[in-house]
Amino acid sequence: MLVHFASANNPGLVAVIKRDIIDKVRDQYFDSVFQELGELNIPDVDAGDMKITQIKAALSNGSPENLITSFHNDINAVGVELKETVMDVNVNWKYKKTILSLSGTAHVKGTIQDLGLNVVMNKLVEDQYAIPQINVQDVNVGMDKSKFDLNLKCSGCPGEVEKWISGIMKGQLLDEIQSQIRDQVPAQANTKGNDILKEQYPRSYPLYNNIAIATALTDSIDVQDDHLEILLDGTFFPHDQGYKRPSDASEMPHYNPNDPGHIMMFISSYLVDTLSSTIGVEKQTYDFTILGISYQFSLDPAAGKTSLSFEDGDFIVQAVPTIVASDYGVGISIGGSVKLDPSISAGDETNMLSVTPSVKGLTLSSLQVITPSQTYDLSSVAEYANVVAEAFLNWLVVPTIGVKKQEVLPLTVVDSELDFHKDYSEVGLKIEFA
Repeated sequence: MLVHFASANNPGLVAVIKRDIIDKVRDQYFDSVFQELGELNIPDVDAGDMKITQIKAALSNGSPENLITSFHNDINAVGVELKETVMDVNVNWKYKKTILSLSGTAHVKGTIQDLGLNVVMNKLVEDQYAIPQINVQDVNVGMDKSKFDLNLKCSGCPGEVEKWISGIMKGQLLDEIQSQIRDQVPAQANTKGNDILKEQYPRSYPLYNNIAIATALTDSIDVQDDHLEILLDGTFFPHDQGYKRPSDASEMPHYNPNDPGHIMMFISSYLVDTLSSTIGVEKQTYDFTILGISYQFSLDPAAGKTSLSFEDGDFIVQAVPTIVASDYGVGISIGGSVKLDPSISAGDETNMLSVTPSVKGLTLSSLQVITPSQTYDLSSVAEYANVVAEAFLNWLVVPTIGVKKQEVLPLTVVDSELDFHKDYSEVGLKIEFA
């Protein structure tokens, strides 16, 4: 059963991320995130007679499995809980009371049993585009101060004095660190995380030649009980003319609990409508070679309109393509309707996946043979050429389109499913990190 339909600003494309992918992202980036966020700048502690300075705190955690995520639909947040994080602190200290003046260094080490927070999903509207942003909040730090070891160095201090100073310092220092973790972890995560999203999140993606697709959001990432829904604009547009959303998309499902993919994609008929319009703006060409002979496949708006649509089980293309041997000026122009059966191939070192739009059925309405000197109209016999033309398109012409990997998320598809319905299509992808 398909559930959870769209509301206000309907997306042209919905990407669903299951928990499996969250765990894969965790495993991929756990160490690098700790390198970025694992150092805390703690301000000096001035507690009257005791002053603690040059406080350097480092956090480390040896296992990605210590990071546990949960989904909270009520606040639209991903909960993050980090277990068993080791904290290593080095400080300088000075104690002065009346005529007593002592100083030295200290090292504190122990385990933060639990560090929890919520990552609330927001968006930032920038020019015409909306991009994802986060707000880390509800930080909780669970630490047993009695289990932290303090190694105090105090030149010339009697043993009892050293023990007394250690007791004063340990409590004051750990209280301050606990307070700073509550303040600094969300501040650093929000600043660095949002900066990365602003710099690297693609507002649009150049798909082919002058054809681009808007990958900005229509709303904040939607947190459900067991998955995330990324609501993407999905408008195709001519890259040189810039983005413009012509209308709102129609409603479609956002999730299918029976889909086995780690990632699901729901593609609205709005998306293929804008692709049809974009193809119709200017002549589109694709060059290829067969047995050493160069050919050009083209869709020219002057020859006829290109229309793309969904039907149950099929992807329909109505077009008037022309195929010409570039060096000889000989070729054909055919007009008609094509039922395509696209297949998704596993990714490779360069591409996340590849799509081959195989021809399932062809109905010709026009046929012209092109020579250097003349064009011959054979439309009266077009219906008899269906089988030959279908084979020619399938075996020699129809291109395989590679979807390149993104640096920020280098995924590789290993298996897939693809279904077509009248108003939308659904894709399920099983993936691995490159």
